[in-house]
Amino acid sequence: ATRSFSKAKTATTLEKSLAIPSESLNAQAALNSKLKALENAQKYSEKVKILPDGRVRYYYPERKARKKGPTRGSSKVLEHDPKNGTVRLWNECYDNNGKVNRVHPKMIDGYNLDSQHYPPIKKELTTR
Repeated sequence: ATRSFSKAKTATTLEKSLAIPSESLNAQAALNSKLKALENAQKYSEKVKILPDGRVRYYYPERKARKKGPTRGSSKVLEHDPKNGTVRLWNECYDNNGKVNRVHPKMIDGYNLDSQHYPPIKKELTTR
């Protein structure tokens, strides 16, 4: 289902579009988390990229890798789609040439994700 809203619509309408009752504490917490993440990205990002379809990506400063290897460092990236209000947050890892070599989803619309890396890291490939 496509989620969309105009700027004039209220947060309650947005919560309904997420199929969670607005009275739900989870919905309220998710909306607060989503708005706080967007506010922080606008405040602390070092680079902003506007994509051709209107989405806006905020790149936080790159952190150096703790160990030498194929990854030189990583950066949090928050993407906001003003057309439908979607906010996504992930961590990008960069190789020594500055190209993305791994992505780790962190949050979608205020809901934290417990997700693997793409491609998976060695620890995630081992059976538990």
